[in-house]
Amino acid sequence: DLAQWFSIDGTPESLRKPDIGEDAFSNLTAQCFDAVFDLAGVTARAGSPTLPGKLRSAFADLTGESVSEERWLLYELVHLWGRERTQPGEMLTLRRAGSRAVQRYFASAYLGDVAIAPDGPLCALDVDGVLESGALGFAAMTPASALALRALIIHGYRPVPATGRSLDEVAERCRVYGLPGGVAEYGSVT
Repeated sequence: DLAQWFSIDGTPESLRKPDIGEDAFSNLTAQCFDAVFDLAGVTARAGSPTLPGKLRSAFADLTGESVSEERWLLYELVHLWGRERTQPGEMLTLRRAGSRAVQRYFASAYLGDVAIAPDGPLCALDVDGVLESGALGFAAMTPASALALRALIIHGYRPVPATGRSLDEVAERCRVYGLPGGVAEYGSVT
């Protein structure tokens, strides 16, 4: 967890992890001796869209080993799964964190190299059951929906989410996926 790390002089280069996490070696969580697993635990709940990329980049600079998007996502999801088992009162927060981790993954892996046309026709997509499913236990895109979103963008459309979800959730998806806007709260907010 991020609380297990500190900086000696305030610089990222001096980050240290002085102790193991409180859940280490519990029968309720997964154990792994890969340093990348520890780093993914830092970002699993942090909520920062840029921190995972910065940590992966710093790790690659220091070790010469690149970390794939898939490996990072898997480790984050394993951390969140373990925390759900040891911190059941945080279930909603942890599931939202899982959703954010998957959003970052699909944005990077499927949408990072495409740009939305500024004047293309709008294409509204519902979020629940169309753009995202609950198959992982939380709202998340699937590879098929990420490819569909990518195809719309490549073909000149401007996809926008249209959902009953809150404005904050729609705005977050627009930021992560680079979408031009959206409709929230059953059409009461755009």
